Amino acid sequence: MNAVFHAIEVVSPIILLLGLGKLFAYLGFLEPIFVRSANKLAYNILLPVLLFNAVSQADMRALFNGPMMLSGAIGTGISFAVFLVLTQWLGFSHYQRGVVVQGSFRANMGI
Repeated sequence: MNAVFHAIEVVSPIILLLGLGKLFAYLGFLEPIFVRSANKLAYNILLPVLLFNAVSQADMRALFNGPMMLSGAIGTGISFAVFLVLTQWLGFSHYQRGVVVQGSFRANMGI
């Protein structure tokens, strides 16, 4: 039961922000041009700066886990090979094959 409360505690601020955004848009406080500009600013500048800041302050020696990195690399390689063969066998076009194969093993391990 503790896990459920923890999940609610983690997710509720996100749901609250989404609800506030919808409410503000409904009330006319947020114009579509502002939303586009704010998204561009957040994803192209602020998020990369935040990630760079977090990575630059991390103790890489303490965070490094060799067996996990090796299993991730092996799993990614196996997944890449299997889906490369599978997409060719299933008859995907050349352009579709690249998208399907990339989507099959992309795990965002860096984040």
